[in-house]
Amino acid sequence: MGTTQNLIGKRFDRLLVKEYVETTRQGYIYLCVCDCGNETKADRYRLTKGIRKSCGCKMREIGKRSATHGKTKTKEHISWVHMRQRCNNPNTVGWENYGGRGITICERWSDFSLFLEDMGVAPSTNHTLDRIDVNEHYTPENCRWADKSVQARNTRGKKSRQSKYKGLTKAKSGKWVARINVDGKSRYLGVFSSEEDAAQAYQDELKLIEGFN
Repeated sequence: MGTTQNLIGKRFDRLLVKEYVETTRQGYIYLCVCDCGNETKADRYRLTKGIRKSCGCKMREIGKRSATHGKTKTKEHISWVHMRQRCNNPNTVGWENYGGRGITICERWSDFSLFLEDMGVAPSTNHTLDRIDVNEHYTPENCRWADKSVQARNTRGKKSRQSKYKGLTKAKSGKWVARINVDGKSRYLGVFSSEEDAAQAYQDELKLIEGFN
């Protein structure tokens, strides 16, 4: 635990590190107290690199001075808009690979300023928004800026875990996860040993939603 403890008590802009919480794909995660009084979680990399500076209040203050943060045409804002379209708009090209199979966006990222607070500025024009696990959702813990070579490796892994049935993804354990979209939100239906059982669970839930017996 020694290396996880060495940030405790340290200050990063408005954030004071309170305690170590867990280790995820993003590295060490800490609970921090913001100067405004709110508590928030942040990973070691974003803290030490100066990407995370507050609970989000700093960006909101900037937002009050500029509704679009002066970033409407930037890579970061365009990436945020495209992410929302892929997950929320069935008319968007490629929706079936995102919102259509249950991929959602964390509530925090409904606010662009908080998305920018978590992700920071893309390292270069060659970097785009990428999910570390392509079967999981858009969250701070599962997203990064990645170049095309990294995304290509991620895409190959994705193909092997897709299902011929709607709403299903294959977990790393080999089992099948079923989710269904209801009113724009992903509803978790369970984990199943067979692809057919997961597909049946999806169909059963769909019938209930649509009012069929």
